Formats: sequence, structure tokens, C-alpha cells
Amino acid sequence: MHRTSWLAFIPFAAVSLTFSVGLHLYLYRRLVKGMTESRPARVAGGIVFSLLGVLIVAGPLSARLVPGNRLGQAGYLWWALGFYLFTLLVVVDLGAFLARRAARARQREPQPQPQPRQPAAPGSSAPASPARRDFLVNAARTTASVAAVGVTGFGFEEAWSPPRITEVPVKLPRLPSALSGLTLAHLTDVHVGAWIDRRFVEDLVERTNALRPDAVFITGDLVDGSVRDLGPMVAPLRGLRSRFGTYFVTGNHEYYSGVGEWCTELEGMGMTVLRNRRVALGDGSASLDLVGVDDYGGGRGLGQGADLEAAVRGRDPARAAILLAHQPKGVERAAALGIGLQLSGHTHGGQIWPWSQAVRLAYPYFKGRYQVGDLSLYVSNGCGLWGPPVRVGAPPEIVKVVLG
Repeated sequence: MHRTSWLAFIPFAAVSLTFSVGLHLYLYRRLVKGMTESRPARVAGGIVFSLLGVLIVAGPLSARLVPGNRLGQAGYLWWALGFYLFTLLVVVDLGAFLARRAARARQREPQPQPQPRQPAAPGSSAPASPARRDFLVNAARTTASVAAVGVTGFGFEEAWSPPRITEVPVKLPRLPSALSGLTLAHLTDVHVGAWIDRRFVEDLVERTNALRPDAVFITGDLVDGSVRDLGPMVAPLRGLRSRFGTYFVTGNHEYYSGVGEWCTELEGMGMTVLRNRRVALGDGSASLDLVGVDDYGGGRGLGQGADLEAAVRGRDPARAAILLAHQPKGVERAAALGIGLQLSGHTHGGQIWPWSQAVRLAYPYFKGRYQVGDLSLYVSNGCGLWGPPVRVGAPPEIVKVVLG
């Protein structure tokens, strides 16, 4: 593994370990200790959840060492199922807590004067006994567990469905009339490595070529691993066909995987790598400026980082311009600098609902299309996946941009 990859993974492993202990202790208490008095069952459950706690950390670490290994895949799959178990069981606990509070509040209410005892009305019931309450809570926990398995299965199916083609018409300011109708294919967040293999890449190339694009843009997080390990899996991208070629900008995962080696490798495959620079897309006056920046994460001690000002320095503001940036950041600044279209990824559309709501808080430009002044922004869900092989509410996509 590349040294940078190790350094970047240390904080991730520390956070994962801390999270794992708390998560699996909680799941054990709710699904084992809270549902059975049997000592053998509790011991067996403790062993199972201890092993799952190790798996949720060791699996992703092993996936970095040996992309595509079964231990890593099992660890990532348990991430998703464990997340949904935790989320739904917290909802059950919250419901039980509110029910207890309501029962205590009723008990504290002033009691009416004793009346002569009357026969109970048909259908009436006494307050729930502790045994009945425990039964109801355990039934809710069982239902939550079944639901977690169902949602995870649905998300697994959606994650591996063929990427949908999302057509996005864009009225690009200052576009030469000769380029009206220009078709651009936008790929992002493929994440070749733990789950995504050569066959997936071959299929992605076939689907992209079927769009007959004039240019192909790849906006980062193409890989999760070294050139040595993943070079053969990425090689089918040589087969991308378009009038003006394929253009690439780095994502944060390229920094974790050896950004310099990957940029050299992709250039050797015929791609144009844009690292804080621009090129002309088109011919002569029938052209526009294509600007590409390094990932913003590169500024955290991993490399040069994004420098939009350097990329547009000396640019003729009368020309149409498109910006490729992995993360949907700096959008207002790009609009002020005369960029008419920005294509980004990184968020995966949240990938897993309701975790996607936390991603939405971190990235105001979260998924889909936005308009910022004269700038159109499209943030793609991405083509592949990272981590858990599950997508809920954010299906994979290839974006087909048609300029007008």
C-alpha cells in the first residue's frame, strides 16, 4: 500500500474502532441481553457481536491491502446492516422511552374519589404489565431487525443496478453556436478497488460509448488502491471513445492511493489530466475553456490541492467555460470568475438514506442540479460506490450533458 494511503487511513481506523465498540455493545444489549435470559445464548451472542466488531474494522483495512478480498467485502456489508439495525433500534428505544414517560405522567395525575366498583366494560384493559411491555418491546426489536435486513437487501440491489443515464440540458453562457448540441459524458466516483472490478469498468465504458459523447469527463475518486494493484482493472478505460477525448481531475481518494503515479498512469492511457489548469475544448473559435482543479482535500497536507485562481489566470472572460472539480465546493467563487457550468461528485448523493441527511448538512450543493448566478452546477450520485455495497435513495448514474 502507498505510504500516503496508510497515513490517511490511521484516523479512519481509530474512529472506526471507537465506533465499533459502542455500536456492537449496544446491539448486543438490545438483541441478545435484552431478549433472552439464557446464559448460553448470551455467551454465543457476545461472541458473535465481538467477531462482528472486529470485522467492521478489519474488513475495510484488509480491503486496502488486497482489493476485492472477501473479508473486506463482508466487513463493508456488515457496515450497512449494522447501521440500519442501530438506526431502527434507536427508534424502538425512543418509542419505548416516550411510552414510559406517558405512563408515569398518567400515574402522577390527581386520582378521582373512589367510586363503587363497577364491572369492567367489554373490551377494556388494565394498564400493561411489565411482562407485556417487555413482550411488545422485544416484538418491536424483532420487527426492526427484519426491516433492517430488508432495507439492506433493497439497497444492495439498487447499488448493483446498471447506472441510469441522467440527461442534463445546459444553456451555457457565451457558447459558440457551432458547439450547440455538444454532448458530454460525466463519470465520477467509480471507486475501482474493494467492490468495483474490471468487468464493471468494461460495462461502464460500453454504456458511456453508447451515448456517442463529444468528450468524456471523469471527476475523481476513480480508484481505491495503487497502480500496481488496480492498473489492470482500470485499463478498459482506454476504450472510451469521443470526439475530443477524455479528461480527468483528481478526487480525495487519488491522494490516498498515490496521486502522482495515478496521474502518470492515466496520461499514459491517453487521458488529459487537469491539475489546476485549463485547455481549449474544440477547434479554434468553435471552442470553450475546460478548467480542471485538483481535489480540495489535497490541501490537507496530502498535495497541492485546488487552486482555481491559478487555473483561470489569464483566461479570456468572453469565452464559455466549464469547470471540473471533484467536490461541489467554491461554487460561488467559480460563478464570480465567469464559469458557466461546474460538474462535480464526491457526495454519492448521500449513498445511504438517512445518512444522506448528514451529508446534505455538510454539502449544501448535495445532489442533482443547482443554479448559482449564471453558473449551472450538477452534482452526480456517481457511477460506483464506496464502503458498504448499498445505495438507498441515491442510485448510480452516468450524466449526459447536452450544451445549448
